[in-house]
Order: sequence, then structure tokens, then C-alpha cells
Amino acid sequence: MKEGALVLVDCLGFRGIWNRVDPETLISNLQSIEKRAASLVMPKYSRSMLSFGHVRFHLRFLSDTVALSIQYEADAYENGAQPNERQKDLLVAIACDSAGVLANLFIDSETPLPLRGCISFGRHLCESNFLVGPAVDQAAEYMNEPDGAFIWVLPRAVGRYKNSVEQSLKLIDQPKETLLAGLAIAAHQGVDESAKLFDHPDAGSDIFIDSLRMVFAKVLARPTIIEPYPMPIKSGGTVDAGIINPFISAEDDKARKRIIVRYEEFLQGDRIDIWKKRQNTLKFLAVAEKAEAGFRATLGSPHHLRP
Repeated sequence: MKEGALVLVDCLGFRGIWNRVDPETLISNLQSIEKRAASLVMPKYSRSMLSFGHVRFHLRFLSDTVALSIQYEADAYENGAQPNERQKDLLVAIACDSAGVLANLFIDSETPLPLRGCISFGRHLCESNFLVGPAVDQAAEYMNEPDGAFIWVLPRAVGRYKNSVEQSLKLIDQPKETLLAGLAIAAHQGVDESAKLFDHPDAGSDIFIDSLRMVFAKVLARPTIIEPYPMPIKSGGTVDAGIINPFISAEDDKARKRIIVRYEEFLQGDRIDIWKKRQNTLKFLAVAEKAEAGFRATLGSPHHLRP
């Protein structure tokens, strides 16, 4: 077993879905989501200048349950090498971003499905049909606690996410030569976005570096986690928690509105437990939408780098 981040979620309202939705359509939709999730998440983070080695993704679908394991590839541990805390923290940051992508894909699909679950960090093994370890046990214990369509980040993982953002912000303040060296390393390792920045006519100038710092700082300010949020739990009451923002991969205001409508359309029924889940979810979505709109408003500055 190796340490890593684990996203464990299931689809709310899946029970009895075969009587409400055409089975072939549902299966086709789930297959499409799996392919799109793999294409959107895995290539984006395969290697970065901050990582310990190549990042290893294992995405598993089992009925209404989805597991995404994020660890480092085995060859990174050769000769007894071990990731430092910053490199472990990065796995959680990747997991949080990936969970937002999953939430968006499932709800904004032909058969909308809201996700509920959690993100843990710790030792586990995800290999072939095996998914075992302390991180799995913890995620399985707490994934169904939310009384609504929430993907919450367990406290230990929230701490690592915050540490990752703080470390990234510190790197932004490094001297110009250090930033350029980091971009060069990322470009050499196949990060296309970094390679394109070197094509900018002002690449290497002071104004280029200042703009780069500003853009990176704005991106890091993205509300990937809404925290602390008083998350309703099924046993009653609330728990202050970090909740994944389901709008982080929505392209614009129109997409965010469409996602809200999807949740509204799906969370329907004549039982009080459904009413509660609907109210709790829509209340959170209003907070998340406001946070995302505020973040989007800071983007598009004329100082952004444009090759």
C-alpha cells in the first residue's frame, strides 16, 4: 500500500433507477462519463514540476459507486525514495479538482445523477479489482453521512489541500529565474500550457513575470472547496466541513444555471428525506454559485498573458 488521495462517491437516487430510465440509455451514459472523466482528469496531472513522480490514476465504477485513487507511480519509489509532505499534499489538491470534474460530468449528463461522498487521504491499494486500506475504510465509513448531494473533504485531507495551495503561493514569490526554471522543467515534462508561455513575445521580461504571478495567484484563489460550510448530516444537525464546489469545471454563468436546474429536476419526490436533501443541496449550490461567480469576475484582466 502507498499513501494517496481517494475519492469515493455514489449516485443519489440510484435505487430503482432501472424502472425510471431506459437501461440501455443509462448504461451508455455511464460508459460515456467514464471515458470523459479519464480524458479530462488523467492527462492534466500526469506529471508536474511539484510532484514526486508521475501521478497514478485508478478510476473504478461499481454500480452506483465511483472510486478514484490518486497516488504516485511505483517507479517513483525506486531506491527507497519517498515523497515529502508537499508532494503528498499535491495529491489531495488533484483529488479535489478531480472530484469537481466528476460531480459536473454526472449531473450535467443525459441522465443527471447527483453525487454524494467524500475524499480521504492515507495508505491504500487500488490494483485491478482490489481497493483496500485505511483510506478506503475511512472513506467508506463517512461517504454517506451528508444529507444532500455533497462531496466533502475529510478534515485531514482539507489540511493537506490548504497546505498545497499555500506552498504553491510561496513558489509564485520566488525570483524570476526560479519561476522561469520551473516553467522550463514543466515544459520539458510535457505540460503543454507551460511550453506555450515561452512563445509569448515578452517571455522573460519583468512585466511577463509580474503578469504570470498575478495569473497564478488568481487561479490558486479558485474556490475548489467551499469551507467551512455547515454540512447537514443524516443523524441530524450539521458539521463544519469543506465541500467540493460542483461548479469549478462549469465554463460560464449559463453552464452554472443549467447545473442548478439539473439538480432541481432530479431531486424530486414525495418523501420528507428527499425534500430535505433537495433543500440542503440547493442551499449549498447558492453559496457555491456565488463563490464561483466572484472568482470568475476576477478573471479576464487585460494583464492576462496572451501569446
